[in-house]
Amino acid sequence: MALTSRRKAARDGADGAQTPRRPGRSASDSLGCYVTFGPEPGLPDSRRNCISNIRQDGLSVEAAAGQMEALLRAMLAQGTSGVALRRAERVDPPAPALPDAQD
Repeated sequence: MALTSRRKAARDGADGAQTPRRPGRSASDSLGCYVTFGPEPGLPDSRRNCISNIRQDGLSVEAAAGQMEALLRAMLAQGTSGVALRRAERVDPPAPALPDAQD
């Protein structure tokens, strides 16, 4: 998403943050992106969306960016986020290749 699109999204009520961890997970190189429409103190976790497992052996940066763009577009169109958000499209990353079996 272009910087101007991100600025427009923020102006229209969506805000996000990246964190270099995933609570409860063991991959230390993983990145998670959280975004909430109309953030304010005291909002429950159910009002935020998260794209996680962004890492070399997980979701690629490019795929995560595509998912974030789809989330932001849906948030701006519906004026909500979290469990109340309904996405018309689903963006699934390709499944990672399984390691070769060792006999």
